[in-house]
Amino acid sequence: MKKLILLSFSILFTLGVNAQIDIDKSKINPAYLKFLPSNANPEDLRPSDIPSEQVLKQMGLSDEEIAEAMAFKNSTGKYA
Repeated sequence: MKKLILLSFSILFTLGVNAQIDIDKSKINPAYLKFLPSNANPEDLRPSDIPSEQVLKQMGLSDEEIAEAMAFKNSTGKYA
């Protein structure tokens, strides 16, 4: 019985730790790296770092990329 509980606990612990760690950093859209300096970590991007829609258009982002950036900035959609 103790072995079963220990096994269950260790499996749940392992799953919990893996859920907290994002190993695949390539999921970050390279277009969003334009907002950060070259020496910054992409995971440090905050919503306040996103400029206005007009600035994003001047940077050459597509309408889809601008909509995604605005959703991140305003914490809407999948970023809520």
